[in-house]
Amino acid sequence: MDQPVDLTREIVDLTRDTGEDRDSTPADKFIDLTLVANRDDWVHEPPRTPAGKSYVAVRERLEAQVSQPSKDSHPCTCMFGRSSMKPGVCVELICGMFLRIEKVVHGGYETFLSGRWLFRSKYAEQVLGFLPRVEGELVWLKQKDILATVAKVKRIVEIKFTNNRLDKWEDHSDLVCRLALRVHEHQSSASVGERASVEYLTAAEADPMYSRTSRELRDKWRGKGETILFGAHELPPKLAKPAKRARAPTRPASDISVIDLDEVTVIDLETGTADPEEDSTSPVFNLVDPRNRAYTLGDAFCGAGGVSCGARMAGLKIRWAVDVNPNAIKTYHMNFGGDTTIIEQSSFDQFMSNNEKELRVDIAHASPPCQPFSPAHTINNQERDEKNSACVFVSLDIVKKAKPRILTIEETAGLLERHSRMFNRIIQDFIEIGYSVLWGIVECMNHGVPQTRKRLIVIAAGPGEKLPSFLPETHGPGLRPYKTIADTIDSIPGNAPDHDWWTLLEQQYDRGYKEPYDKHGPAKTLTCSGGERNYHPSGKRRFSEREAACLQTFPLDFRFSSHCIRQQIGNAVPPLLSKSLFEHIAHSLRETDEEELKLPPEPAEPVLMELDEWGCIM
Repeated sequence: MDQPVDLTREIVDLTRDTGEDRDSTPADKFIDLTLVANRDDWVHEPPRTPAGKSYVAVRERLEAQVSQPSKDSHPCTCMFGRSSMKPGVCVELICGMFLRIEKVVHGGYETFLSGRWLFRSKYAEQVLGFLPRVEGELVWLKQKDILATVAKVKRIVEIKFTNNRLDKWEDHSDLVCRLALRVHEHQSSASVGERASVEYLTAAEADPMYSRTSRELRDKWRGKGETILFGAHELPPKLAKPAKRARAPTRPASDISVIDLDEVTVIDLETGTADPEEDSTSPVFNLVDPRNRAYTLGDAFCGAGGVSCGARMAGLKIRWAVDVNPNAIKTYHMNFGGDTTIIEQSSFDQFMSNNEKELRVDIAHASPPCQPFSPAHTINNQERDEKNSACVFVSLDIVKKAKPRILTIEETAGLLERHSRMFNRIIQDFIEIGYSVLWGIVECMNHGVPQTRKRLIVIAAGPGEKLPSFLPETHGPGLRPYKTIADTIDSIPGNAPDHDWWTLLEQQYDRGYKEPYDKHGPAKTLTCSGGERNYHPSGKRRFSEREAACLQTFPLDFRFSSHCIRQQIGNAVPPLLSKSLFEHIAHSLRETDEEELKLPPEPAEPVLMELDEWGCIM
C-alpha cells in the first residue's frame, strides 16, 4: 500500500493565500496538480508533549494510523459545528479541494482527516487540459494519502460517486465524481507525468445507488448481445484445444470460479451453468469455450504490418486493416492476405464508410503518421504535415464506428513532449465519449527491441471494460537481458531475401568507410531513411534491408514488396512491442470476461402473447 505523503505538503496554487475563508472564485478553485510544495499552514505542527515526543514521532504515528485499515466497528468521528464528520461524509476545504472522509485520526491536539481527495475539473484546464470542463464534475486524485486538519474544512457537502457515463457533458448544479486521475510511478528513470491515466470509477468505487454493472454499461454502448466473451472470432477446430465436456452439477453463476484455460469447461451464457444435465441439447451459440475463441483486431494505418505481425503472435485474429500507401498494402497482402477479412488501400475517410458490422472488433489500433510530431522531423511540407496531423484525430472515428472494447494508439513520443495541446484534445475526446484512458512513454529496448526507440502508447477502455495496467517491461535489470545488434543480425543467413550486403560493401567502398562501433549494444532509432548514424558496426556498409527489418523485430520470413522497403520498415511499429502490448491487453480482457461470468444472469424479458376469445394462443 502507498505510504502517506509528508503532512507538510499540499497540492495547491502557491500564488494564492489559502488561509482565509473567503467565497470561492474560479481563481481560488484552481488546483495546480503539477505543484507539490512544502506548506506550513496546511497541517499545524503537533506541539511537543510533556513526555517529550517530537513532531516527527507524532507524524509517523499518524501516518501509521492512516495506512492501516480500520478494525474498529465504531470508527472515530469529530464535530464540525453541529454536524458529525465521520467516514462517508464529504467536505469542501478552504483551498477549494474536496474530501470524502474515509478515516478520522486524533493526534495530540489536532484531528486529521484522510480519504478520497477531489478537485473541480473545470478549473484545472490550464495544467490538465485533457479533462472535460464541466461545472459540477469532480475528479478523484488517486495518489498517496494526504492528511488534512479539521481546521481546513469549509463546509459539509453531498457528492455523488457514479460509474455511469454522460450522454452530453453539460454544466450541472450537483457535485458528481465519475472520473479518477492517477499519475503512475515508473520503475525506471522516466520523469513524473510520463505515465498517467483518467479512469471512470468502477462499480465497486461508485455509490450503490449510482452504480452500474459492466454488462449494463457495455450493452448500452455496443448494443445488447453484441459482445462475445473471450473474443468475437471462433477458432477452427484444428487450432482450438478440445474443451473438457465432462458432466458437472448445476451451480449458480455467482459460484463459478476463475476459468482454468488449460482445463476448460464450457459455460452456458444464458444460465451461468457448466454443462447442465437437464439441458444437454443447448444450442452451440449459447456456449462459450475460451480456448475456442480469439479477440479480433482492426489495424488502422497498418503500413507493412508491424502491429498486425505482433498481434498475430499474441493470438489475435486480424479482422481488418487499412492504409493509403500502395507499397505498404502490397507488403501487407503478401503476409496477411489469407488471414485478414478486409484489407483496403484507401484513405481512412473512405474506409469508415464501410458497414458498421464489418468494422466491429474487440480491439482497434491506430498508428497515424508520426512525422509532424517526431523529433527527427526536419523537412517542412505544410500541406503534407497538415494532412498527417489531422490523421491523429481519426481514432475517435474508429471508436464511434467500430466501438472497440479496447483502443490502442502508438505514436512518437514527440506528440506528448512537444504537442501537448493536440495530445490533450485527443485524450479529452476519448473521455467525453465514455472511455477510460491510460498513456505513457515506453522505451522499446525494455520490450525486446534492439533499438533506442521511445514511443508513446495510449490505451483506452470502453464502457464496462477494465482499463489495463500499463505495459509491463520484459527486458532490463532484473529481467531478460537487452537485445543487441549482434544478437539480432549475426544469425541472418547470407542468402536471406533483401540481404544484398555485398552490394552495400561496394557502394560504401567508393564513399569511404565510417568509424566502427561495438555491435554488442542497441542500434539507433530506425526511421524511414534508415536513421541518423545507423550503419553496420563494421563501418564498411549500411545495414541491409533484411538487417533493418530484423532490428525492427520482423521475423526472418516476413516478405516485403519490391519498392520503398526501408521506408516501410522505418514506419512500422516493432512487432515485438506490438506482441507485448496485445498479450497484455488480451490477458486483461480475459480477466474482465471471467468476472463477467460471475454476474447473475439477467432476468428474461416477458413475452407478450395474444389470445383468442377461447383463451388460446393465436
